[in-house]
Amino acid sequence: MIKRILTALALIPLVVLFTAKTEPRYFLGLLMLLSAIGQWEFCRMTGVPASLAVVAIVAGTALLASSGSATALPFRPDVLIGGVLALITARLFLSGAPEGSVRDASAAAMSIMYLPGLFAFQAALREAGVQHVYFLYAAIWASDSLALYSGKYLGRHKLYPSMSPNKTVEGSLGGVAGGVIAALGINHFFGGYSTGAAVALGAIVSTAGQIGDLAESMFKRDAGVKDSGEIFPGHGGVLDRMDAALLGGPALFYFVKAL
Repeated sequence: MIKRILTALALIPLVVLFTAKTEPRYFLGLLMLLSAIGQWEFCRMTGVPASLAVVAIVAGTALLASSGSATALPFRPDVLIGGVLALITARLFLSGAPEGSVRDASAAAMSIMYLPGLFAFQAALREAGVQHVYFLYAAIWASDSLALYSGKYLGRHKLYPSMSPNKTVEGSLGGVAGGVIAALGINHFFGGYSTGAAVALGAIVSTAGQIGDLAESMFKRDAGVKDSGEIFPGHGGVLDRMDAALLGGPALFYFVKAL
């Protein structure tokens, strides 16, 4: 727990300063780095051969490089299709054995959609305004923190034990409350939303984030690992730290577009 708190105290100010003081292209560069590490973690968890994982990471980086547009889909579909074709071709020629080809290619393609495909929504949010990135991460981090403590002290009813045995209904509700409180706080300083919209934003992003957390738990339990990696002391890997934001980003993106 101490490692978790110290890591958060060190990283959060750095991320805020970096996001506030740099142009969107530098934020995109940070997303590319996180995405590449996360893809490697995902491919390693799912047993994708290293050579195919490298192809997936290159394709994912290209997909993120095409992102940032505030259109209906914030990346170019043709780049995604090209990446999948490259993966199929690579699996065909990098391994002479057909056994496991569906698993390898599917997991590698999934890594492209799961990491760079979802990170692209955050790149588009940054292009639309830095305040949207603050909304996203404030809601996610506050939701995660309040869910942890409310679950620890008030938790009585299991939420989804087959996926994450420690999560409780009370913790989940506390997480939604944390997302709402954070959204109201950020809206107070940056504005842009009515009070009702800020409340809805916090609840939606928190809920999406919790689904993202459960989804990553599902992948880890299937792979038989506790953490996706060890890059963040007390937090695990990139996937462990970013799982909620991966789904929270698209939720916020479409919420902003709907207003």
